[in-house]
Amino acid sequence: MVLRLPRLQTNTAIVDIKTGNPTTAFTRFWNEAMGLIETNVNGIQAALDAAAAANAAAVVAQTAAATATTAAAAAQASADGNGGLNNVLNSGVDEFASITSQDVGTDIDIIVSANTRYRPDGTSTACSGTTITHLAYSTRYWIYYDDPTDADTTPTYIATDDGSEPQATTTNPHRYYMGTVLTGAALDPDQAGTMNFWAG
Repeated sequence: MVLRLPRLQTNTAIVDIKTGNPTTAFTRFWNEAMGLIETNVNGIQAALDAAAAANAAAVVAQTAAATATTAAAAAQASADGNGGLNNVLNSGVDEFASITSQDVGTDIDIIVSANTRYRPDGTSTACSGTTITHLAYSTRYWIYYDDPTDADTTPTYIATDDGSEPQATTTNPHRYYMGTVLTGAALDPDQAGTMNFWAG
């Protein structure tokens, strides 16, 4: 809206020469002009205040949206991670897989056969076997390997005497447990291990 202020006429007396006070006509002109100015300035200020409030609300909404997006991403990552972890925990090897300990004269070798790893999501990986050397007599070992890709066909098998180490966790979500074997004493025959067979 265009602001139009009243105009002071050239023949309008400003001061009453008898009293020295502003004339009625000039007072009316002044008050009308000032009223229009105040109304418009107040309107401008109100518009600025409304714009500032709207901007602040937009910032709050944007922050809330960013927080929600972060939370959704975290929830999705957690769901994906737990799904992947469950997929590893509930996996197993085929019925022909085996772990055998063998006395080699001075210590023990553990022989892990070639095997196929099956998972609940329907995927599987054919893995090569290996021989883990220089292990102790009369000791229980748990065999596992880590496969961050869930597709390693030549994994590095690890033998540990710590029974909690082969367990897949949120820290090690791609740790695959093979099975366990109790090695024999010196000169004992080969010992067969207990396998983590696929039960699906």
